[in-house]
Amino acid sequence: MKLTHLKMTALAGLAAVALTAPSAMALTYNADDLFLGFRQDGNTNQDFIVNLGQASTFRDATVPFTLTLTNLNSQLTTLFGSTWKTDGTVLWALVGTPGSQPVGSDPGDILYSSRPADSANYLTTPVPSTGSNQAGPSNNILSMKNYYLLPTTPDGTVANSEIGNPANSNSWSTRASTDFGSGNIGPIENYTNGLGLDLFRVPEGSPSTTLATNEGRLTLGSGDNVTFSPVPEPSTALMLGMALSGVLGFRRNRKTTLA
Repeated sequence: MKLTHLKMTALAGLAAVALTAPSAMALTYNADDLFLGFRQDGNTNQDFIVNLGQASTFRDATVPFTLTLTNLNSQLTTLFGSTWKTDGTVLWALVGTPGSQPVGSDPGDILYSSRPADSANYLTTPVPSTGSNQAGPSNNILSMKNYYLLPTTPDGTVANSEIGNPANSNSWSTRASTDFGSGNIGPIENYTNGLGLDLFRVPEGSPSTTLATNEGRLTLGSGDNVTFSPVPEPSTALMLGMALSGVLGFRRNRKTTLA
C-alpha cells in the first residue's frame, strides 16, 4: 500500500518525537534493595536517590565491581552544581532493609547502612551497634522509599532514580539527617569529597551477642562510576597478611645481607 505525502510526513513527525522523547526513569523497588541517596547542605529544593538493586549483590560479593550509573554526574551537576563531588557540601549514604519479612538469607528488620570511611583501611571504621528491635528504622527506610514512588516526585535521569523535596517528612534529606531514627546505625553519611562509605549489615539482636559486619567500601569513581570493594574473607586477609610479612622479611634480610 502506498502512503500519501501527508501520511508520510505525519509518520516522520511521530518517529522524531519517539526518538527525542526522554525515556521514563521512574523509581521501582523490591524488598531488600539498597538505596543510594544524595543531599546538599543548605539545599532546600531537592535531593536525589538511586536504587542500586538487591543487598545480596553487595553482601555476597567476593571481588570488587563497578556500577556505571548512566547520567549520574550530569544529574548531580544539575541538582547541586558542577563541583558537587569536591566542594564539601554534598553528602551521600546507602541504606536498605527487607522490612518486617525475611528476603533470602536476610531476616526481617535487618538493616543495611553506610558509615563514613575514616581511613584508608576500611576495617578501622567504627562498627554500628545492633538493636534488639529495629522495626523503627526499618519502617522509616520503607517510608522513605514509598515517598519517592508518589506521582509528585519527579523522575531522575538515572535509571531507577527519583528527585525529592527535602522538606517532606519522609524525604531522603529528612530521614538521612536523623540516621532514619536510629542512634544504632548513625552516622550514616559522608561528604562526596571524603574517602567513601563503608557498608554494614546490621542484624536485629542484642548488641552483646549480635554483631554488625562490614561488607565493603563504596567509592565514587570518575564520571558515572561507583565502585564497591568487598571486605576480604578472613582466610584471604590472613594469606595477604602472611604474604606481606614474607615480602617485608625478605627485604629486611636482603638489606642485612647487603650491609
